Amino acid sequence: MKQIKTLTFDQPCAAMPRWALLERAYIDLANKTPEMLTPYLSAEGSIIWPESVENFQTFAYSNVDNAFEGFQSWPLFYLLGGDERFLKLAQETFDALVRQFSSLKKANLGIPDDQAEAMGRDTMLVDEWFPDLDWMHQGEAAMYLYYLSLANPGHIKNKERVLRITQYLIGENPAGFERNYDPEHHVFKSGYFGTNGPAWEKFKQPITHSHWMDSYGLAFYDVPGVTTFYDLADPEKAKRYGAVYGERLAHCDTVTNMMATSMVLSAYLYTGDEQYRDFILSYVNAWRERYAGNNGIMPDNAGPDGKVGETLGGRWYGSHYGWVH
Repeated sequence: MKQIKTLTFDQPCAAMPRWALLERAYIDLANKTPEMLTPYLSAEGSIIWPESVENFQTFAYSNVDNAFEGFQSWPLFYLLGGDERFLKLAQETFDALVRQFSSLKKANLGIPDDQAEAMGRDTMLVDEWFPDLDWMHQGEAAMYLYYLSLANPGHIKNKERVLRITQYLIGENPAGFERNYDPEHHVFKSGYFGTNGPAWEKFKQPITHSHWMDSYGLAFYDVPGVTTFYDLADPEKAKRYGAVYGERLAHCDTVTNMMATSMVLSAYLYTGDEQYRDFILSYVNAWRERYAGNNGIMPDNAGPDGKVGETLGGRWYGSHYGWVH
């Protein structure tokens, strides 16, 4: 295994700029702040649920990424010069969140619910990572792990997590599901995927209206009778729209998945293994070629054969978290 070079900087700056002095003053002040976790976290570090709110767990943390986002600034603050207690808190809380969401059940996974339950893969996190989520949200949660890895690269458990997640991302699926990445055509096989493989089951259901959607636009405006999210309150229209959405996007890579290269980069930083570097270069270069072949406009989709518009009637727009026409 290649040894990664270590650089040490031990010479002070000749003149300190004012912004740096102000930043240092802020860090000193923040280091003195008391811990205010008691109302929010249990003694073990898990999030306290407001049990009186019906369906709070499903509504607030159905995709779990929000829970991790709330604490990712701790290891970042430590990296910028914060006290070591923030790194300790960050690691303890990350471990607690992983334990918590690895035990909480979740329905509508990427594989049939009865199969997921029988295999013990029906929890919000499976093998300590997301079983069936898009990389816009996985990437948000991953920032916590990236910062922890940078702050304490000698932490064995975090290294194991990064390498295991990366294996699920780009290698043969350790649990025996279909692999997520097609190295021949340089595409991820779906916009939703994770430790349970490509989450095609998530595309076999209606898309119904929820109020959190109100500030978003529709992905498609050519589904008869569906012109706004409010139309999805009609069960028949929700079913019709969900069918079109699934037909177009279930087997479609999205440019958003390039965020997954950051996890693979972390694996490369840990090991220096060229397989990780080679994946990043080949996947990004495939999107560069699609960009070059689309008159200098970045397309947002690639089908099973790596072709732009393959599942979208030739359109370069319309993929998950992509362009809307």
